[in-house]
Amino acid sequence: MDGVKTFFAALAKAPFGGPDNSGMGRKGGREAIRDLIRRDQARQLDVAAIRAESIRGEESGEPRAFDANEFKDKMTDRHDRKAR
Repeated sequence: MDGVKTFFAALAKAPFGGPDNSGMGRKGGREAIRDLIRRDQARQLDVAAIRAESIRGEESGEPRAFDANEFKDKMTDRHDRKAR
């Protein structure tokens, strides 16, 4: 069994640091696989959200010039009125 552990531990793609925690052996088996699936699902949701926002941005029209001074003046006026 040591030969198998040594072989898998040498592989960079062995998840969770080797066979002891990869779901390939007894240590962490089902839990490790479930965790891997949860992580993959979360990553897929993140990618889908980024993709959707990218499409939304592309469909929003042509970019407009941003005037930083105008923005600062607008925010200063807005927040000065609230403070009074």
